[in-house]
Amino acid sequence: MEQDFVHHLRAGMGCPHDLIASQKADRRFAIYRNNVIHSLTTALATRYPATQRLLGGECFTACAQLYVETEKPTSPILMFYGNGFPDFLATIPSLVDWPFLADVARIEQARTEAYHAADHAPLRLAVGDAQDIETYLGRMIKAHPAARVLHSPYPAGTIWSASDSPEALSIDSWRDETIAITRGRYEVQVSLVPRGTATCFEEIGKGAVLGDVITTACNRHRDCDAASILAALLRCDLLAAPQ
Repeated sequence: MEQDFVHHLRAGMGCPHDLIASQKADRRFAIYRNNVIHSLTTALATRYPATQRLLGGECFTACAQLYVETEKPTSPILMFYGNGFPDFLATIPSLVDWPFLADVARIEQARTEAYHAADHAPLRLAVGDAQDIETYLGRMIKAHPAARVLHSPYPAGTIWSASDSPEALSIDSWRDETIAITRGRYEVQVSLVPRGTATCFEEIGKGAVLGDVITTACNRHRDCDAASILAALLRCDLLAAPQ
């Protein structure tokens, strides 16, 4: 009975035939279904405000309702609903001229994850403390729990930051960007970081030595600068301080 109810709810069908209710059951079921769709659509708008501003309210609502029809919540906490929304946006044919939109949404998803991540002191080293830096380059360092690094073939970070005024958005150089999202101690921060930082961050997650990680990133991306990558890892609080 419960599965049948959910099936009718998600498929936009009328009230289940074997539902015991009054003569107004169809109307009440429709109201309940509309309330569910509205609450989930609102949850997506709350989690992806920049995406909503870029698309416009009407278009965003249409996309969100399509997503709600296919993806039901897996948690009673609505703030976590919509993890698959960025990937879903990339599949909508009418958004083919907006290929950067999914990455903008991924930045917003990462911000939610960073905000709710576990507290941990970030690794902080003074730029001039060469001895400490040399020591840590020979160690395996973990990523900060709140840290996320995304590489986009589009200027997704610039577009995200300009989403408050999308009508005035002007990008002089349409190029790929690497974006760091973290919450070292206080507020969530979104920063552009050097090319290769995403590769470096990925290797850190595999448990490699920090110096080797940076070397790997530089070998894979010939235009990388090791000092710039290390500075970004520290400046953006992407590394966790040893406990």
